Amino acid sequence: MEGKELVGCDPNECIPMEDPSTLKEQVQPIIEFFKTNTCYNFLPNSSEVVVVDIDLQLQHAFSVAQDNNVTFASLWDSQSKKLCGMLTITDYVKMLLRFRDDPEGMHEYWSLPIRTWFTGRATKPTLPNGELVHCGVEDSLLEALRLLHIHQIHRLPALHSGNLLHAMCRPSILGYFAANYPLDASIFSYSIGDLKIGTYGRIFSGNPTTPLSTLLETCLKKCISS
Repeated sequence: MEGKELVGCDPNECIPMEDPSTLKEQVQPIIEFFKTNTCYNFLPNSSEVVVVDIDLQLQHAFSVAQDNNVTFASLWDSQSKKLCGMLTITDYVKMLLRFRDDPEGMHEYWSLPIRTWFTGRATKPTLPNGELVHCGVEDSLLEALRLLHIHQIHRLPALHSGNLLHAMCRPSILGYFAANYPLDASIFSYSIGDLKIGTYGRIFSGNPTTPLSTLLETCLKKCISS
């Protein structure tokens, strides 16, 4: 893998922004939009969530997710009687890399319960009280985005009375914003370069001969999705 400079606008050479206070005034309505819209407003009329017991075998858990065409499954701990985590495609990739030179070991590991893998994970996103990071349906979208950002997670469970209703993610929230916010607002007349949005540093890339394991390891190490 190699890092290449992105061809395009250097944020340090972009068109100067107007007075920061003016820009702040233009951004404030967007902040208010996310403050005043709750997670309940965002929820689709119907959605499918997959919840599996943390003591289910790993192979069965991934089979359930595949059969339901989802890339994650929420985990339920019948001992504590609460949601305790999420099993995602990232876990699957980590398992593949861990056992890439030991297929037999992978086969044996897949017969173990999810709890074995989950308790061995280096980090688990939790709140100060030890509960799984989540939001309530009455929380604002701004709070949901804050939790996604500070805990560096891709999906945020939305709970109501302890029941899982949906898993919040940035692309879906952005889609809701685009569908419900007037995109003719003056802030959208700026380019992404003007606003310094995006990655302008080292862009990691591969080529047709780069081993898949190298690509996956780089994505995990750099916390990138593609």
